[in-house]
Amino acid sequence: MLSNQLMYRNQDVTLDVITKIEHVVRIIAEQQNIPFDDAYRSFIATRTYEALQNTESLMWAESAEYIVDRYFEEFAKGGPDLESHADAGVARFEVFQDKGGKFHFRLKARNGQVVAFGESYETKSAAIKACGIVQRAATGARVLDEAHLSA
Repeated sequence: MLSNQLMYRNQDVTLDVITKIEHVVRIIAEQQNIPFDDAYRSFIATRTYEALQNTESLMWAESAEYIVDRYFEEFAKGGPDLESHADAGVARFEVFQDKGGKFHFRLKARNGQVVAFGESYETKSAAIKACGIVQRAATGARVLDEAHLSA
């Protein structure tokens, strides 16, 4: 975890950062339905985690929910860190551009299989936003079978 004392304007914010990390990891674990330890290993390998430890970035002063959103955006952007998480057993969104210039997202399960595919979007930021909408909407969503759909 953290090896040094974290200071901001001559104030020790180490406990604030540690508490924030714990809260962020709990949210990630809950949203991804994975054990805390797996969520922690996934989180500490990200640029978001690095920014959280940089006290000048003020990321530590943001809400845990904001930091979790940045974490998931990092996955959605398909940056170099995405591949390092492939073995972490974490579901992920991937945003990509098709040959026609439109942006899409796909949701991959922990085993790497595509389980959802988004419609086309004009901009990458719109596709990333859609990932967040799907992620939040799916939390606690009910599963209905065909018999219940017409009722």
